[in-house]
Amino acid sequence: TDNWKERVGQVYFETYDWKLMTQHLEFFQKKRDIPPTMLYQRGTGEKDKEYKFNFPDKFNQFWILYDGVFILHDEIRTYFDQVIVLDVGQETRFQRTKERALNKEKPYNVDRTKFLDLDAYTSNYIEKYKNSKTDIILDNTDFQKRKIKFPSESVFNFSQYS
Repeated sequence: TDNWKERVGQVYFETYDWKLMTQHLEFFQKKRDIPPTMLYQRGTGEKDKEYKFNFPDKFNQFWILYDGVFILHDEIRTYFDQVIVLDVGQETRFQRTKERALNKEKPYNVDRTKFLDLDAYTSNYIEKYKNSKTDIILDNTDFQKRKIKFPSESVFNFSQYS
């Protein structure tokens, strides 16, 4: 079954449109508008959501926050100045995933077995690369006591900024 789990993760990895992602990141890097693009929606299983981005005329500095497990992939890692990985235990990840799914516009239930299968693949991917391609690893298990685990172990009080 481990082979099957690896294939499930690989299929998930291969669903990413790396060419389109790098094209959009190049547009961001050059502060160019992103033309209308059809993006994937989980609810329909199709690329049927139109997305576009127009840079304001006076846009000097900006942050791109990319939420995705495969940010460490060579094809896109080079576009980011800093990479922060949120490190959270598996059960906490599962509970947060369930909560987010139930709060969507179209709520759905998360199957534990399917979650664990995909989580095994993505966790192995992150473990493989996180120390070599990550600038900061943040233990985000407890929102009130986040800990910087890499490059050094320390506790940072984020509540003062909320």
